[in-house]
Amino acid sequence: MTTAFQTLIRLPRRSGVMMSMSSSTITKSCTSWKVSTASGRWIAGDPVITESMQEATNMLPEGAYTSLRTYGKSSFLELDGHFDRLEETTELLGHHVALHRSELRRLLGDRARAVPSDQTIFRITIGVQDRPGEIWLSAAPLAPPSKQDYEDGVFLVSRTKHRNNPKAKSNAFITESEEERKVIGGRVNEVLMISDDGDALEGLSSNFFGVKNGTVFTAEEGVLPGITRSLILESVSDLDIPLVRQPVKAEDLRLLDEAFVSSTSRGVLPVVKIDDGTISHTPGELTKMIARNFNGRVAKKLEHL
Repeated sequence: MTTAFQTLIRLPRRSGVMMSMSSSTITKSCTSWKVSTASGRWIAGDPVITESMQEATNMLPEGAYTSLRTYGKSSFLELDGHFDRLEETTELLGHHVALHRSELRRLLGDRARAVPSDQTIFRITIGVQDRPGEIWLSAAPLAPPSKQDYEDGVFLVSRTKHRNNPKAKSNAFITESEEERKVIGGRVNEVLMISDDGDALEGLSSNFFGVKNGTVFTAEEGVLPGITRSLILESVSDLDIPLVRQPVKAEDLRLLDEAFVSSTSRGVLPVVKIDDGTISHTPGELTKMIARNFNGRVAKKLEHL
């Protein structure tokens, strides 16, 4: 008998490879469900399996998205912040969608408990440019940086690039930046985007922070206002660390004392090298302080579904 977990659905393809569902592939792949409504209840359709979250992005409707992770099996951070950003992005892209938040919470909790991974990265996608209003939920096993990455720090490479609409979290940017992402691997964890004016803005999927003489610098304009970033700024304030909401110039990156990037899956991830310039040989003390405060803040804010 064919179960729902073995059903194959075919979508209009932008690109990507479809796979059939099996217990041996789900832990290595991404599962997506189209969300429908019936009598006010949100329902996940039959699963669509792709090799990765990137493959899912290539096939799902172009529009707004947000990525959120579980802490443990089914605890989430700042869900309303994610929902706010989704609604704001659909507005910025010209097709406002109001989310049924209680139903979306229920659906996230159900899916989190159903997937086999102990920790999961979820992505909610809302079609705007094509298939307006279509909502998809995607899930893949969380693959955070390794313990070694946090202990030793990671490398960044820089590229001249920027978001056309930095306040909108659109999955079109994921597709646009696919070529740049190919350099990521090994100790190179992220691509740092440099504006045409030479400002270090943010990573392709992260926010960037530099530390010089005990002061934290981070770009305020031209960047995606990440939810993790906002919590880090709270930690910086809580620790009474001076903060300058301005970008570091590309030519000054090698002069930094410390640096780190942040995102949903990374948290606070120390950076020790950018391009050919070594910032430090080990993560800096301010970075460690901010990470500890941030982690404690996260633990207090978790919502259990």
